[in-house]
Amino acid sequence: MTKKEKFELLVKTHGFANISQFAKEAGIADSNIYSNLDNGRWNISIKRMFQMAKVLHCHIDEVISIFYPEEYLENMEIVDQVRDEKMQEILSSD
Repeated sequence: MTKKEKFELLVKTHGFANISQFAKEAGIADSNIYSNLDNGRWNISIKRMFQMAKVLHCHIDEVISIFYPEEYLENMEIVDQVRDEKMQEILSSD
């Protein structure tokens, strides 16, 4: 599945009819999204990924895994470990 297909699925899964509708809500030019996704590359900033996650009402991991899949997979264990440690910290404080 291409980045474009994955992003289209994410957008539709979170209630938008298409990327254009999402782009309008997010304040991003849909032509910018389409051209970058069609090329299969996009040097999207972390700030923009947080903005997308906020509009989609999803976790930032979902956005990162689409735009930076290799890096996400390489670092997923670290993210999971930190999340587990935080959860243990929260549970032990009660």
